[in-house]
Amino acid sequence: MPDTIVLAVKIKDPLTQTIIDKSFANKWSPSLNGVLFPPYDISSSKNKKCTLNPDREDKERGQYMPHLTFYKQVVRSGFLYILYISFSAPKVLYGNNLEESRQMELPVLCSRLSALLSEKGVHLSVEEILKSEVKAIHYGKNVVLQNWMSPRQIINYVSKADIPLKKNTDFVRYKNEGMALHIYTNERSLCLYDKLEELKKAKLTEKGNIEKDNQYQLWLLHHIGKVIKQPFKVLRIESRLETKKAIRDCFKKLKIKVPHSLTLEDLYKEDLGKAVLSNEIKMLEENIPVFSSCREPPENFAEYIRILNPKAKAENIAFVVGVMTIERNVGMRNTRMLLGAKESAKWRNIKNKLERLAMPNMPIDYLAEIHKQIESFKPLKLEDYLKK
Repeated sequence: MPDTIVLAVKIKDPLTQTIIDKSFANKWSPSLNGVLFPPYDISSSKNKKCTLNPDREDKERGQYMPHLTFYKQVVRSGFLYILYISFSAPKVLYGNNLEESRQMELPVLCSRLSALLSEKGVHLSVEEILKSEVKAIHYGKNVVLQNWMSPRQIINYVSKADIPLKKNTDFVRYKNEGMALHIYTNERSLCLYDKLEELKKAKLTEKGNIEKDNQYQLWLLHHIGKVIKQPFKVLRIESRLETKKAIRDCFKKLKIKVPHSLTLEDLYKEDLGKAVLSNEIKMLEENIPVFSSCREPPENFAEYIRILNPKAKAENIAFVVGVMTIERNVGMRNTRMLLGAKESAKWRNIKNKLERLAMPNMPIDYLAEIHKQIESFKPLKLEDYLKK
């Protein structure tokens, strides 16, 4: 289900609008006086950006609050006024995003969000929130691992994928054996990270973290250690669609029709989240070389290839073993860079050579549990994992 959502609310006439309360104007940075409310300053003909983020009082009382951004933009016909509301749906509902919401909880979410916004002088009804246009949406799933496998092992495995060079990648190792992988462009990204290790890191600092606003859910670490049956490891997977274009393009590729309006009511649906995440994992899996999970030394791997491909030339076997040896250490994307195959045609020729030979079966299916839990798409509830 969705986690972070950014709503875009257009304000038509600043002189008659009733959404933002004037008595809260000076709480914004910079103040909305002179920007949304008269008297306007001499620079009012320029673009303006004002923010209202959670303050110290909110943090001290442990109350999660949405982030608000107001834009005044100069357009040909005059000015455009837009209020962006950024929030984490499960944090609004439960105070944390380890637990996951259901589609049926959308009215409750809108009611609670409306109440939180009122505390900041922003007045939107439940119906207005439901009909608000979505600017960005992050679909996520917390995959609980209760076997021998860890998030680190899975992330290390998927990091070997042949990730297109047009995408950026960040690969982070935490001090406590945790790991995170972030594959991104300006418009969309995919994140996989160790949820609990990310929380542990947030106890010291949120700098460099994949997720923000962790200070509201640090209590989870104590709670999990005390009442949750162990082992309890959580791999967090997020597909972040950061623009309206990215949202539309994503569903177009999935052949899923969504309304042009892209309202919260349109997008807060379990089947959409499931489709997006399933496709993300499928695309990753298709680009992971068969030999990525091979733990055999190069000489044994060479023998397997020779047995499976008795008619293969020695130089072809040597070529595959060489690529496998490099890939094992740096992943397929960096192997491509080291081989100087930045051009698509060169890289395609190399991959074609690899695909002509039969490969040994993978000894471990690292993504089996991910497929299973995304397919069921059962929301994570901590009460299901209590010690008996």
